[in-house]
Amino acid sequence: TSLGLTQNRYIVFLGRLVPEKCPDLLLQAFQQLQPDGWKLVFVGGNSDTTSFTSSLSKMAAGNPNILFTGELRGSQLAEIVRGAGLFVLPSNLEGLPLAMLEAMQEGVPILASNILPHQQLLNEGRGLLFKAGDLDDLITKISWAIDHPDAMQVMANFAGDYVKLNHDWGSIALKTLRVYEQPFRLNSG
Repeated sequence: TSLGLTQNRYIVFLGRLVPEKCPDLLLQAFQQLQPDGWKLVFVGGNSDTTSFTSSLSKMAAGNPNILFTGELRGSQLAEIVRGAGLFVLPSNLEGLPLAMLEAMQEGVPILASNILPHQQLLNEGRGLLFKAGDLDDLITKISWAIDHPDAMQVMANFAGDYVKLNHDWGSIALKTLRVYEQPFRLNSG
């Protein structure tokens, strides 16, 4: 990649670097695990949380295998997501995680906290879940994912098919348009 990363040999976190998304938990897990030949890439800016971001940088303590790219857009962002060996979303709080949908669409293996929105997207073998906020479980699951790339790719393929079927923007736009085209009727009674 343009950042000197090796395809399928890095973990990517994509999102704002804020406490509720738990990038610090992922950073700790990566540092304890130190997977051989792997890097950890944080993609995203901070939103008024400079003290949190600087504490993350301090935690990384100049580890050459941990990168902070800041916000990326367009082709550079797509390239980073596509090339990841594992997409990790450790959040304690999410609505519909668009970053995860993006990774699913690109066929990238996913590990996420077991909060409800993640469960709904990754159920039925579409990804791997760990117990939210649990460092040991996160370490165990990252380790498993790295050691089982074929199994993870099977899940990623299921996830990609699921997104194409249920979250394709083209079909969502069409369905929305059809709703607007319906004649307006008031409920009588």
